[in-house]
Amino acid sequence: EQNAIPSLRKALKDVAMEKDAAVVAREDLLAQIRTLKKRMKEAEEEQYRAEEDAAALRAELNSLQQQTMSGLSGGFPAGGSSTDQMQVMEKELSDLRSQLEQMSMLRQQERQILAEEQARTSSLTFEKQELEEKLLSLSNRISGITNCFCRFNLESYCNLVYQQVIEDS
Repeated sequence: EQNAIPSLRKALKDVAMEKDAAVVAREDLLAQIRTLKKRMKEAEEEQYRAEEDAAALRAELNSLQQQTMSGLSGGFPAGGSSTDQMQVMEKELSDLRSQLEQMSMLRQQERQILAEEQARTSSLTFEKQELEEKLLSLSNRISGITNCFCRFNLESYCNLVYQQVIEDS
């Protein structure tokens, strides 16, 4: 009986420490999940802005192409500046194409980052569930050890009372 009490106390202390560690780990995971959700939201917003910018660039590119085509089909105005105007428009067109390609690359990168963040969030959510299950298991173990400890103390108390009754008789 004397050896059982210290071992029960040690087991209770060990389980309580494991439970505390699981609670801390769960809180850390929750903080990581909140951070990842915030980063995912920012990435989605950035992707949305990039798509809007790309649409605006495409519209501007189409407009310039139409202007170029109408300038070519409508003939050139009198004067020597038509070649200069064509070169300027071709340069603008080239710049717009370059910007559109860059925006497309950025959008693709944002999609990749978003997919990675979503995968990491799923992984952390799964890990959080595992920790919550472990926490529940540890809580049940603590409850069982506490019940065992209480029964043991009650039995010890009854034995002491019984011995005193026998001694008093």
